[in-house]
Amino acid sequence: MMKTSWRLAGLVLLLAQLAVPAQTRAQASRETGVIHGFVRDAETGEPIPLSVVAVVGGARTQTNRDGYFTLPRLSPGEHRLRVAALAYAPVDTVAATSSTPLEIRLRAAPVALAGITVEAAAPGERPFQVPEVSVRTVTPAQVRRVPAALETDLFRAIQALPGVTAPSAFSSRMLVRGGAADQNLFLLDGYPVIHPYHLTGAFSAFHMDAVKDAELWMAAPPARYGGRLSSVLDVGLREGNRERHTGAASVGLVSSAAVVEGPHARGAWFAGARSTYLDLVTGALGQELPYRFYDAYGKAYADLGPSDRVSGLVFLGKDGSWRAETHGDHFDWSNQVYGLSWRHLFSGRAVFEQRISLSRFTEKLDSGFSKLQGANVLTDHRIMLAAVRGDLRLDLFDRHEVEAGYSLERRTGEHWVGYLDGLQREVREERGTGSSTTTLALYAQDDLTVTDALRLRLGIRGEAGSDRTSLQPRLAAKYLLSERVALTAGAGLLQQLDHLLQDPDIDFDIYTADIWLSAGEPGISAARASHLVGGIEARLPHAVRFRAEVYEKRSQGLVTLAPFRPEEQRFAIQRFESATGVDRGIDLSVGREGPGPVRGWIGYSLASSMRGVDGFRFAADPYPRQRLVAVWDTELSRKWGVTGRFESFEGIPFTPAVAMLPQRPFDFGMGGFTEQCQAIRIEYLYGERNAARTGWSKRLDLGAGRRWTDRRGRKWELSLSLLNGLFDPTGVFRPAAARRNSGCESPAEVVKEHELVLPPIPSVGVRVEF
Repeated sequence: MMKTSWRLAGLVLLLAQLAVPAQTRAQASRETGVIHGFVRDAETGEPIPLSVVAVVGGARTQTNRDGYFTLPRLSPGEHRLRVAALAYAPVDTVAATSSTPLEIRLRAAPVALAGITVEAAAPGERPFQVPEVSVRTVTPAQVRRVPAALETDLFRAIQALPGVTAPSAFSSRMLVRGGAADQNLFLLDGYPVIHPYHLTGAFSAFHMDAVKDAELWMAAPPARYGGRLSSVLDVGLREGNRERHTGAASVGLVSSAAVVEGPHARGAWFAGARSTYLDLVTGALGQELPYRFYDAYGKAYADLGPSDRVSGLVFLGKDGSWRAETHGDHFDWSNQVYGLSWRHLFSGRAVFEQRISLSRFTEKLDSGFSKLQGANVLTDHRIMLAAVRGDLRLDLFDRHEVEAGYSLERRTGEHWVGYLDGLQREVREERGTGSSTTTLALYAQDDLTVTDALRLRLGIRGEAGSDRTSLQPRLAAKYLLSERVALTAGAGLLQQLDHLLQDPDIDFDIYTADIWLSAGEPGISAARASHLVGGIEARLPHAVRFRAEVYEKRSQGLVTLAPFRPEEQRFAIQRFESATGVDRGIDLSVGREGPGPVRGWIGYSLASSMRGVDGFRFAADPYPRQRLVAVWDTELSRKWGVTGRFESFEGIPFTPAVAMLPQRPFDFGMGGFTEQCQAIRIEYLYGERNAARTGWSKRLDLGAGRRWTDRRGRKWELSLSLLNGLFDPTGVFRPAAARRNSGCESPAEVVKEHELVLPPIPSVGVRVEF
């Protein structure tokens, strides 16, 4: 392993050297001036990402996610700067080249940027010139634009983007461009989170009052990311108010939350918590749902000097339920993340950040039940991930922005799934496994400006484990046809060692019976995927942005479950299959952000997701063939606003039931089956796997909100929402119930009918900032 790791390290260093020509390095040595620093909100001290910092008549740049900017290769001395950000008043200032970082404060002021020669990005809008593909930045304002499903949810808002969908109307799990729910990498401030959900996937574990923004990469992510096949979601927490103590609280139908923040001598801190009371709400409605969850955040940072910062983060999430008659626990779900980081600025020439984290996940279920198999299902999963990661970003050379780093991860897991007979007397089938893997990854990346119009991002990632080594090249390109129109392209290879499946034979309750698998176990292999993406972006008048992308993703080593066959009666853990996948599609979107009476986006996706097992090809469930989504936010007045989401889709594949065969009851007195058909048990006979598709379905969610400020300066917001206001069936087909005394001698015809899976759901919430 060590020899392989050193070879990978040598390869990465060689590529980094090749990316920096000798002429460029010589030129860098003659350039001594640099201006760098942070752009922050004057009221809170929070960083302002994507602010434009420009030298009048010279170079310009944009701040990154931390509000940091650098302007290298300047002549020594003073320079006049212009700093602008949307919804902030622009600032003109004079700064001298120095190794000491500046701090520039902007005050909120929704004014026109008259006289500014550079254009500030709208909230959530990526820098137009940067060579990257298939990435979106999602802000809290955009999330709150999507009418809440009982409460505002980050993942459900992301599901409204083209290329992203959900496994069902009840789930917040994300399926990205043909990928499964386990193929998404989740990060919280750069620290890995193993399974960030509540209610086994009904809600995300990230409360919006704690979130600063979220970056979603849907294809060919930068080389620093690895371990998943489909997407990367990096959620950033707020840093905390460095100027004064503030807070916010919200009350909804199913949960309440509060956050507080404030300064300390060398920095700021932030803390938040959320708790649900589903059991109390359902009890008031005459239903029994003994279930609760909570999550809690804590974050703080301290500036040790002008160039050094240390920060720490704690995230805790907990779900639990109990039997109402005995109050005994029968479901346990918890998530924990602990992280520390140190960031150092090298005189504006480079930034180094070192992270160390520990993530834990526990899932235990002891009362799942499968009617198909007549068995109770028990699961017990325990996962721990210790990670160390370092990232170095360099801006030393003309036309080059170099990034390199490493990560070392140690993952251990203990998994058990058992099936008991109906009386829970004995285990009919079980699977128990343990796994332990150590992975070292090295990466290097160069954002290269070939010409003023052509920009490339060249990256390589190498991963080495105890029994496998892989090289994962990444490429992104952007060609500027004009200042407002650009062509994009991207490619990359990715690898995934862990798999997560859901047992489809378990009836829907508030639970899913999860099956965790790891490469290295008998019959389980590492999955790999290749991404190809091409597209066009355009910045149109009136702050409108258009995107179109065509993609193809080819996968191998996927783990799937063969369909349940009544004649075989095999449990899910006996039906593992190794599959290949081909996902193709086109995603279109038109959106508008920033000031104005109307904001939002319209997205359309046309996709084909196919799987192959032993030469047999079938459509991947539950991906629709076509999908149209519109999300909008309209200001009716200074106090009232209206939000909405309309979605229409068609072509979800399913395996059709072609006939139903009644089974006569067994008469133990006669020692055989009766001739009568009373209380018959129906067995459905199914056709070819996922050979049929649903028709069009539509859904309309509406929301309204009122905002006001009281005499003490507290900001209030009242929100109302209604989900599935059209009362439309979701396009799911079920076999109709059999009639008595029919089909006793031969299979009876199956009649298909629609099913209203998601009923209309009203919601109300109140939020206050103080």
